[in-house]
Amino acid sequence: MTATVAPGDLNEFCTRCGRSLRASSSVRRGYGPTCVSYLHNARDNADLSEFHPWQADKASELLETCGLVPTDHPNVYRAVSSDGSRTYLSTTDGCTCKAGQYRVPCYHRASVTMLRATRKTRRRRARAPR
Repeated sequence: MTATVAPGDLNEFCTRCGRSLRASSSVRRGYGPTCVSYLHNARDNADLSEFHPWQADKASELLETCGLVPTDHPNVYRAVSSDGSRTYLSTTDGCTCKAGQYRVPCYHRASVTMLRATRKTRRRRARAPR
């Protein structure tokens, strides 16, 4: 699963937190340096017990290639299919892909679970007393 991004399609805001990106490497990645570090640890922090290891691998790849985009609705994300031809709406509880329609855990849901785990970690650290 590889994604190619045209220069005009680059987002100047972090896909995870929404902050503006200034460095060209961050713009190419779609994530700022702090969010990249959270995403690298996402697989360890998320509870992926209901998913197969290959689904966790594909979910990590989906996050790294910016294939998971937030929508206007809270906790709902648009996920790109593995061949890049379709998009699905995904949450931690369900997905509109073929597997999700049959209530089978899919890697789109795994990627949302991983992304949500990074957000919970960030909030906990921000609220900790100093």
